[in-house]
Amino acid sequence: MRFILIVITLGLAACTPKGVDQPITGSELPGLGSKHSIQMTAQECLKSGGLVVGDIGDGRVHGADYLCANGEVPLGTIVPTQGQPFGIEGAVCCGG
Repeated sequence: MRFILIVITLGLAACTPKGVDQPITGSELPGLGSKHSIQMTAQECLKSGGLVVGDIGDGRVHGADYLCANGEVPLGTIVPTQGQPFGIEGAVCCGG
């Protein structure tokens, strides 16, 4: 009987939501190379003449050796705007 209660308790604890509406901090973003540690929103990137390049899920754009299509290191890392949807893979800002 105790075993069943323990299993139910653990099952319920595993199903509770964990702060879905909490903003993402820089420490929660994927590993980034030191060359593109400047953080900016997608809007800031576009206003500065940059292009937002999303990661396709393999982490490639977050590597220290990643170069944009123009052959340069990214201008910065894209961080989510509070309340806006954001892909879990992340993105970087490349120069235009």
